[in-house]
Amino acid sequence: MKQPKWISRIRVARAEEPGYWAERGWSRHAVIRTLSRIDTPRDGERLRPGETVYIAGIAYAGGRPLERVEVSTDGGCSWRPAELKPEPAPFAWRLRALPWRPPAPGRYTLAVRAVEAGGRVQDGRPRDPLPEGATGWHRIEVRVAR
Repeated sequence: MKQPKWISRIRVARAEEPGYWAERGWSRHAVIRTLSRIDTPRDGERLRPGETVYIAGIAYAGGRPLERVEVSTDGGCSWRPAELKPEPAPFAWRLRALPWRPPAPGRYTLAVRAVEAGGRVQDGRPRDPLPEGATGWHRIEVRVAR
């Protein structure tokens, strides 16, 4: 929301003034929201019962430390902690994975959420990016068949 490509001039002001994006309705503070996503398996992918698949992806909290990342295989009714790889550098995405063996044929809704240090859970309510940044747990559906 506040990523200038270049600076064409600098002007000294007595008080804070809204910038280009704030004038267009975006947040004045632009705090990065905690996010996580599922990169594998893909939405709609067909899996086999009993075969291990890794539910894997990234998580990010805008420079705030992550305590854990949790994955659900039942649409968010229950959660299991995923393995969270070490932070490679400040402000870097964190990789995470959870091995899962689908127990039986059917459709499964997979979801992921990140938890910041101190227990603050990623906002699960889906919201559009404008004006304060997108929120919501990433969900996908997979089909398990023989």
